[in-house]
Amino acid sequence: MVGITLYGCSNLTTIDLTDCINLEVVSLENCTGLTSIDLSYNDKLIGVALSHTNIATLDLSGKTSISQVYVMQCANLTTIDLSYSSVEYINLAECTSVTSVDVTGNTNANQILTVHYTGTAYDEAVFTKSDGFTVEQEPFA
Repeated sequence: MVGITLYGCSNLTTIDLTDCINLEVVSLENCTGLTSIDLSYNDKLIGVALSHTNIATLDLSGKTSISQVYVMQCANLTTIDLSYSSVEYINLAECTSVTSVDVTGNTNANQILTVHYTGTAYDEAVFTKSDGFTVEQEPFA
């Protein structure tokens, strides 16, 4: 597995991973200064963890290998694009500003896509998916 893990890099504001085309896992947790990340060239991603960052948008559209996304406690995160991806699980706990999660064309339509959204602005959020979609509010045991 090819991955990058950085924890607690509070001075990191942006990171360029465009030349890392074989990346499978990106874990940049507690990097509180991180405001943006471009993963558009990382088509082999299977997992992303960006919890406790200050990113405003996350675009994982078209990522057909990805299955899990963790973006807990990202207060500035408003928009997540998972369209035409293979995401099966996303944890948005305490992402209080999320207003849009697009899962249109998710390739796991025959499976359950689970969105864990405790403490989010779910009442105003837009989740789009035709079938195989569930939203769970309670934390997992």
